[in-house]
Amino acid sequence: MGRPPLNLKPVPVRFAPEVLARIDAIAGTYGRPAFIREAVAEKLARETDSQTRTETEQTDVTRT
Repeated sequence: MGRPPLNLKPVPVRFAPEVLARIDAIAGTYGRPAFIREAVAEKLARETDSQTRTETEQTDVTRT
C-alpha cells in the first residue's frame, strides 16, 4: 500500500532565500523538487553536449 518508491536519492542542497523565491514563483512550493531535478538534468545535458563538441573539435584539429 501507499505510494510507490520514486527510486531517487535524497541530496541536501542549500539555496539562498532569493533563489528559492524565484523557483517558487515559477514552479510553486510543491513543484520545487521537480523544477530543481529538471533544471539539473537540463544543465547536465548542455554540459555533456558542450564537452562532446569540444572533444570532436579537438579531434578535427589534430586530423588537419
